[in-house]
Amino acid sequence: MNSHLLKSTVAAIALIAVSGAANAADLPPQQSPEIFQDVPLNPLQHWYVRGDIGVGFFDGQGGDEALTIGAGLGYRWSEMFRTDVTFDYTGEYDLNNNVDAEAWTLLANGYIDFNVSDLLTPYVGVGVGYGDVDRSGGGGDDDGFAYALHAGVAFDVTQQTQVDIGYRYRAIDISGPDFDDHAIRAGLRFNF
Repeated sequence: MNSHLLKSTVAAIALIAVSGAANAADLPPQQSPEIFQDVPLNPLQHWYVRGDIGVGFFDGQGGDEALTIGAGLGYRWSEMFRTDVTFDYTGEYDLNNNVDAEAWTLLANGYIDFNVSDLLTPYVGVGVGYGDVDRSGGGGDDDGFAYALHAGVAFDVTQQTQVDIGYRYRAIDISGPDFDDHAIRAGLRFNF
């Protein structure tokens, strides 16, 4: 009987020991303090470059149209708001009395993007800056404050590239009648 009691006691102690070891295995390991390392992000990830080409329509006497081209550098602040600085050139509008006019502007622009789908983004925007109008044939050169209104839609081609189809109204405050034109433009935006 003592032998049977001894065997039962040893078996019970072994069972308790195995049970305790199994419970200890379920405990989370002792965690050492983590060393956080900043993973370097792309420092250009919010920046983009753009290029545009289109047709400008003069909004004064003569009502001519001309080629317009532009380029810019921009920054996306959020999904809905971005800004850019653009340089645009339009020339030459054939005005009355054998006078041609060409214009360039340097504008700081802000846009609100309306993300309606993964591929389609309508937008509106406004820009302010400086403009110059050069009239050949005796018209002279003049410059002054410039502003622009933008509206359009961007289509995603890849994660980094968008096609931009847009409208721009632009005015340059010069002596005499202000220089006003409208433009329909197509462009590419490349996001870094």
